[in-house]
Amino acid sequence: MLVRLREELYEGSWDHFVQDLEDRLAGRPHVFEVGAASARLQDTIREHLRLIRRLREWEQREQIDLADRLDSDAAGLNDGSS
Repeated sequence: MLVRLREELYEGSWDHFVQDLEDRLAGRPHVFEVGAASARLQDTIREHLRLIRRLREWEQREQIDLADRLDSDAAGLNDGSS
């Protein structure tokens, strides 16, 4: 889901995604203004930042773009093959 959000909302940029989440945590203006982040939302954001860090490291280590994999997975689901 984080990879799909990166592609659709942040033009494929982990940097923009991370900046937006960090801005939300810090109470600075961010892309999707929904009010102050509750303690629970802050925990979720921190977890997303941790997961993004791991996804980025994996993409760099394997020299792949996970968005490419999502597209091929979706194509496989749509044509009835599994």
